[in-house]
Amino acid sequence: MAQQDWQERTRQQMLHLQLPTDPRWVDVALMSLEDILVDHAYCEQKAATSCISLIINFHDFPEVEEVLTPVVAEEWGHFERVMEKLKARGFRLGAAQR
Repeated sequence: MAQQDWQERTRQQMLHLQLPTDPRWVDVALMSLEDILVDHAYCEQKAATSCISLIINFHDFPEVEEVLTPVVAEEWGHFERVMEKLKARGFRLGAAQR
């Protein structure tokens, strides 16, 4: 029951999803877990580096640095965790997919 409550709160409040995720998604994800983890790592890297680029390009606006610096740290932390998952499964990051 507590797990369902947490999932519902997450779905509604944090993710703002309109519908629950189809439980069959897990089976599909497991078929290509390496691809999903690699893609996830690149998404986290892109989020961090995009924020860094914005900080550099808008250096005249201190509030940009103030707001985005914690985001850089958070996204890079996510990247590190995904990399740990890749390594634990014997996967490698590989080249970015275009």
